Amino acid sequence: MNNKKGSVIKEIRKIRGISQQRLGVLIGSQSMVSRIENNKTEPTDHTVLLLCDALNISFEEYFSAVFGKKNNLKTLTTVLSKYYKYNDLQKLDKLTQLLQSDTIKNPSDPFMRHYYLMSLSTLYHLYFLVASIDDQNELIDYFFNISYWQFYDLCLLANVVNMIHVERITPYISDILKQ
Repeated sequence: MNNKKGSVIKEIRKIRGISQQRLGVLIGSQSMVSRIENNKTEPTDHTVLLLCDALNISFEEYFSAVFGKKNNLKTLTTVLSKYYKYNDLQKLDKLTQLLQSDTIKNPSDPFMRHYYLMSLSTLYHLYFLVASIDDQNELIDYFFNISYWQFYDLCLLANVVNMIHVERITPYISDILKQ
């Protein structure tokens, strides 16, 4: 287990002035909080979502503190894939709401917006929906301005491709194949 997880939770809990007992009420039990903080148990994805909500921190802040910025995209895609695979709409919806809230709090952070869109697109995919024209235009504009596709861009495209009508996304897939 990553030893930073427990210390991050403990540090934020203390900064917020929340007791283990109070946090335990919000996420399940005081003993669970203690086991997480002492690195005796790994918090589940659902518990991480509950912790972020209870500690009033963003999903991004938690994963940045625990794993560093570099691994956030990989962590998010892993979590989204897991929720998609198991058709876990409740957890996916909660994650999407948290990311949307983070996006609203940090409107100038493009990564937060893209993380939110990736989560939203996973929900759309499970419900067989297509994004609104505004969301499609935002994504098309973003993809249009890419001169050289990076890993991050490919992850975003892979996660949102189902949100965009096929005729609108085809030129970008052709561009990637050419590169």
